[in-house]
Amino acid sequence: MPLTDEELAELTRRVGYAVLQIQELEETLQVHLVRVYKADEKAAWREVEAMFEKTSKQTLGRLFYAIRDKGKCPPNLLSRLEHCVEERNWLVHRSRRENPKNVRSDAKRSEVIVRITAVVNEALSLMTTFQELTEAHLIERGADRATIQARAAEIRREWDQ
Repeated sequence: MPLTDEELAELTRRVGYAVLQIQELEETLQVHLVRVYKADEKAAWREVEAMFEKTSKQTLGRLFYAIRDKGKCPPNLLSRLEHCVEERNWLVHRSRRENPKNVRSDAKRSEVIVRITAVVNEALSLMTTFQELTEAHLIERGADRATIQARAAEIRREWDQ
């Protein structure tokens, strides 16, 4: 049975929102990777900007491998991030092909929506965790929390433009 226009709109809205949250997680991981693992206190602003530029081209999977290979991230967090990469790959690359009939059944579509919602929730949770880890690292290095938060707000405004 074909989807109604409303059902299709709701499903694509959820997929789109999930992809946007994954992109937000990627940006958070890019900042974490540069600030925690690549840039030191002596790095000039231009060097840091170049690091951000290079890192901004990396996908969630590549960011996961880069963070994992540093060997300093807690194993439980790496496990969660790896699972998020797998779910992102399912959503973006395989969900339609693996489940073409699932979206036509109310019960199966509900299962797909639950899975998509879980991707969103985990991306948001990981984003928060990595933001906190990055902030803690910067404070440990002598940065002021208010300055970090002001800069984060400025970056968010730039990204939203």
